[in-house]
Order: sequence, then structure tokens, then C-alpha cells
Amino acid sequence: MGAAARFALVFRLRQSFTTKATDAPAGQGATTTADSRRTPRTSNAALRDAGAADCQDMLETGHWRGALGARPAPLLENPVTVPPPTPDDGHLLDELVNFQEIIRQVKPSPGEMPSVPGIEIAGCSLPLHGHAGGDHILYIAFDKRYDLEARIHAAVVAGRTEVAEQLALNRTRSGILLADVAGHRMTDALVAAMLHQAFLVGTYYELDMFGQITTKLFEHLKTRFFESTGLKKYVTMIYGEIDSSGKFRFISAGHPPPLVFSREYGHFVTIAPEQVVTTTPVGMIPSTVDLDGLRHRVDDDLRERYTINEISLMGWGDILLLYTDGLSDHGGHLFFPAEVERLLSESRDLPAGTICARLEEAVRAFGPATDDISFVVVKKV
Repeated sequence: MGAAARFALVFRLRQSFTTKATDAPAGQGATTTADSRRTPRTSNAALRDAGAADCQDMLETGHWRGALGARPAPLLENPVTVPPPTPDDGHLLDELVNFQEIIRQVKPSPGEMPSVPGIEIAGCSLPLHGHAGGDHILYIAFDKRYDLEARIHAAVVAGRTEVAEQLALNRTRSGILLADVAGHRMTDALVAAMLHQAFLVGTYYELDMFGQITTKLFEHLKTRFFESTGLKKYVTMIYGEIDSSGKFRFISAGHPPPLVFSREYGHFVTIAPEQVVTTTPVGMIPSTVDLDGLRHRVDDDLRERYTINEISLMGWGDILLLYTDGLSDHGGHLFFPAEVERLLSESRDLPAGTICARLEEAVRAFGPATDDISFVVVKKV
């Protein structure tokens, strides 16, 4: 459901509550309490607003709080009546429940876990509302998603030697995409799903033309999401490829920088600013490199192109941590980076999957989250 349809549905819900609450004849409908002499009543306007607000909550978070019972309402002295539910109300609620189920089905899985020689990878995503949110992880295991040998053979036959060479490098490297849509509601999961599918379709073309994923794909995504004006959303993301030597090459679009934990020294190491260059989030401005994006007027100070950064896990047991701002902001900045660093120090000799599980447990134990939280642990073994 797009933004226009979503707001149209909320409008209908609000209209439904408005009509039922203001037009009900006096004396009809069930009273809000059994004893009007002792218990103050809720106004029709309050009931209408509470009901519409609950519909908004259900639509955007998947949680129905209940306008007439669970939500504390303003108390007035004058007794009023509550209109009984109608078939229209039930139909609209069915639509909301159906929308929630669609979100669960549409949100794609991260894909098969990559298996890079000498590297362990594990990830975790914790939606704020328990079902789906704006964070998304996507694994690009080239040797599992694509028939590399068939592609290499076709490139060689066509005389495209450079493409064949790049395709061959994908045997020992895998990609990781971590994205964070602005917002943490179920509707934001649709934007993440759009990015997921657009990225994978673009990857097919990138492998066909270049034998690898290039910055051209991200320039196209930047323009496409900017032109999807109905969304009014932006996405921060980081995409990188890790190879068997521990080299991590990545681009960043407004995303928090990756961290490297040194097993030898037991703490995070400093990464030079020129190694973690980032650009504006996807959807904020069009590409200033892509030919189609040049149709849009962009101020000179906003002109930019994606930079390919490179960092390395130098020693055995070093850990690369990718994360969304839900982790860095968790607990009012009291959890990150100090508690994360302590946990990695204590868990440095454990497998990446166990480290990831322990970090998830620590996040939950530290306190309630206020945003979606996602992270990926990459360890050199």
C-alpha cells in the first residue's frame, strides 16, 4: 500500500469514527460504564479521536490498542453513549489486519549466509515492533546466488576477458548490504523490500556488464528513490564486499561507519576518516553522475559521487562490526561503544554466530529499544 492509499484508508477510518460518534441518536448504543452516577463518561469526540488514533497505530505499527478500552480517555462530567460497531468498522479492521500480514510476507529474507574461506559472518535484526521495520540485511553470496562458472564461460567465449576476470574474483568474496529506512514502522518495511528487489535486479545487470557490482548501481538507486516522490523517505545504507584475505571494500550512503575490533589489543581501533567516506542517504537527492539524475537541479555543494573505501582485518580473530544507528543510540548512547567493546573483548575467541547471539542478548538486557536495531559481525578466522 502506497502513501496515498495509506492516508486514504486512515481518512476513511477517521470519517467512520466521526460519523458514528457524532450522528448516533441519543439513547442508542451501549453506555461506557454500568453506573453513570458514580463514573464520569467519555465524550463522543474523545472516543472518535481515540478510535482514529488506534487505527493509525494499527496501520503503521501492527498493534491494536483498542480505542474503547485499553486507551485512557479524557473524563467529562456529562454522560454519553458509545455507538455499537458496524459492518463497515469490521471491514476496515480486516483491511488493517490483512495489510499487516502482507507486510510480513513481502519483507524478504536476507538470503543464504555467505561462506568465504577464512571468514565467519553472522547478523541480527531486531525490529522495534517485533514483526518488521525499516532495517534490512541482504547477503550477496555470489557463489550461491549466481552460476559463476556459466557466467565466466560465457564471458570468455564472447572475448570479454576483463568481465571474466572480475567474475572469477567473486568465487572468494561475498557482499553484505545493511540498510536503514527512516522510521521503524511496518510501512517502512515496504521501502526496505523495494530496495532489496531493486538491488538484486541491478546486480544481475552489473554482473552481465562488468562482472562485479560497481558504484553505477548505487547512482541508479539514488536517482530512482529520489524520483519516487510519493515515498518521502530516505535510506541510509552500507554495502561492502569481504574477501578471504580480510579486505573489506565498501560504499556508504549516510550510514554509521564500520568498526574494527582488534583481538590482539582488545579494543576498537581507530580508522582514518579518509577510509570511511560517506555520501548523502539514498532518496534525499538524485545522482549527480547518472545521466538521468542530471535532469534535476542540484546545488553545487551537494554534488558528490560514491567513494569506494577499503579497510582490512589484519590479524586472526579481528572483528568487523556493521550496525544501524539503533545500536549506536541504544540506551541513550550508554550501551555503545563501551558495552559493545567490552562484550567483544570477552567473546573474542568465540565464533561469529555466538558473538552475534551474545550481542543480541546484551542489547535486550540493557533496556527497551527505541528504534530498530541491526548489526552484522564479520570475523577473520
